[in-house]
Amino acid sequence: MIKYLCFLLGISITLCFNPLPDKNGKLNSNYSHKSTNNLYFVFEHFRHGARSTCNGKFVNHRDELGGIWKNFGSLTQVGIKQHYLLGKKLRKYYDNFISKEYNPNEIKIYSSNYNRTIMSAQSQLLGFYDNYDLESKIKNDDIINEDNIQNNFELNNIIPPILLFDNKYDITFTEKFRCKLPKTMVKKNIKYIETLKSFDKLNDIRNRFNNKYMDIISNEFKAINYTNNFFGMYKFCDMFIAFFFDNGVNKKKINDIEKKHKIFNTSEILDICYDYFHEKFFKVEGEEFAENSSKIIMSRILMKLLNAMKERVEINDQNYISPKSPKMVFYSGHDDTLTQLQLFLNKYFKINTEWVPYASNQIFELRKYGDTFYVELYYNDRLKMNITFNQFSKRINQYTLPNFHINYLCYGFRNTIYYNKIFILHILLIILLFFYIATKIIIYIRIDDYADKSSDNFLMS
Repeated sequence: MIKYLCFLLGISITLCFNPLPDKNGKLNSNYSHKSTNNLYFVFEHFRHGARSTCNGKFVNHRDELGGIWKNFGSLTQVGIKQHYLLGKKLRKYYDNFISKEYNPNEIKIYSSNYNRTIMSAQSQLLGFYDNYDLESKIKNDDIINEDNIQNNFELNNIIPPILLFDNKYDITFTEKFRCKLPKTMVKKNIKYIETLKSFDKLNDIRNRFNNKYMDIISNEFKAINYTNNFFGMYKFCDMFIAFFFDNGVNKKKINDIEKKHKIFNTSEILDICYDYFHEKFFKVEGEEFAENSSKIIMSRILMKLLNAMKERVEINDQNYISPKSPKMVFYSGHDDTLTQLQLFLNKYFKINTEWVPYASNQIFELRKYGDTFYVELYYNDRLKMNITFNQFSKRINQYTLPNFHINYLCYGFRNTIYYNKIFILHILLIILLFFYIATKIIIYIRIDDYADKSSDNFLMS
């Protein structure tokens, strides 16, 4: 009897929440990423390309590994090359969908307000709207720089304008450090992290590195001696990955170390660092506040995505374009934004999380099969999700936060009023209603009191 009741309860919950089919819907076996016959809308969210390090000490253009950089946290020539080639690849995919000449009604480009994300967007657009086959002239060790590009080809199209978002006031596309999340939600001190069960996995990864490579690293890079703690390992990995993706003296030094130490395996160290980042971003931090943090950070971007798709569905015309209904949207972001998007998709769409190396991208496509619209998600060219637009819309509406709630959590009560005129009107209406009711009560009391006094005077007379 109990089993029967549990079975009925399970069916009721299933029907109530309308879960996705197994494996996020049936992946269409006939689907081709290069086909645009049934394509209605594309949204690409990508991480910037290779950059100089953002961690550790940075003195006289050198980091603690001895890496030589022009600027702290800036896009490198390799990063420019990555996004140029990514733009060329996207042109092959969407050549029949997006015009070869830039049309402002057809495509919109957004970026966070950082040089590396702006330059990444520019580089990708340079490849996307480039009619000259520079790709065939690029060898593995060549570097694309401004002189190279200027001397080798002429642009037949202008580079489209990139729309920026102010870091302080606009959190439409935001990262967690731009939003002042409640302290109870974001706990990053070492004591807190070390109490988590998932910290054991971080220890295992760190020990795997230290047992094999720490002596070599400390000898070759005298300043590196702190990978025994959580943040030290994170700082080292950020520097080492930036070091590895440099095509200059930094990459040469790694090659020299590999020749000198036979057990030194750069690919294995990179894998260790990626494992460490995945555990940190998706497990250590993700388990505690993924639900709240990813909702705050991704709600607005996902609602913008959903609204753009709704317009395309309602128009139901592949070729229709207008300033309010573009066919394609780019957003140049960071590892934070892509990992938070993955946390949201993992929580509410059951999609596995993956670490996002430089120039990774996630592409949402709106397609029509028969009479039904579908949303398909790609991560670095691999199909991760295929569900109906109605299912996608229901989930996004169900789990994203309204602007009022986001503003309150991020900025507090005062700024919430500043950002929400409707909220102010509601408060004014409540105050007016209060005064109206209070006035009615006072008038009623006075009339009642006057009636009592009148009756007393009548009796006395």
